[in-house]
Amino acid sequence: MSGGGGSLDALLSLPLEILAIDRGAFDTAPLVAHPTLAVLSVANLPAAALAVGARLRAIRTSGVPLRTLEGLRSGSALERVECSRCDTLESIDALAALPMLRELALEGCWRLDLQATIAFLQQLPLQALRIDIGGRRKNVEVDKRLQLARLAPFPTPEAQRMLLTTGDEPA
Repeated sequence: MSGGGGSLDALLSLPLEILAIDRGAFDTAPLVAHPTLAVLSVANLPAAALAVGARLRAIRTSGVPLRTLEGLRSGSALERVECSRCDTLESIDALAALPMLRELALEGCWRLDLQATIAFLQQLPLQALRIDIGGRRKNVEVDKRLQLARLAPFPTPEAQRMLLTTGDEPA
């Protein structure tokens, strides 16, 4: 979905697994109750419009002016979190409340302190990471200290279609 505004209530009856919302005046709160939605990507929405349900397994924010990740605390099933173009992000402490979190991307998050970020991330059970917290030296230092696998691209509806059209046909 791109642009516009209004309620997302009509989406509750659709069998969605992946949803991408870019721009607009949408409030994601109705999606908290969605029975099948597993992956949500939001871009260029107000921070107050972001709501996360307990069933969601992956979320990506891009250009959402978050100062903290407190709004993600309700995502108890979140395995993957990606925040890009997050130059207002000052704290990632809320990630400690996500017991299933294994994959993390922080890109364009230049307000995060290098040493505090490394110390915090070392406490999480992460398996994969992609990070850009302000310059190559900082990013290399994080990679060197944490020694985690590189994070694979975020699942998108387009990626799903590509898999269906280019993958082997079932016999």
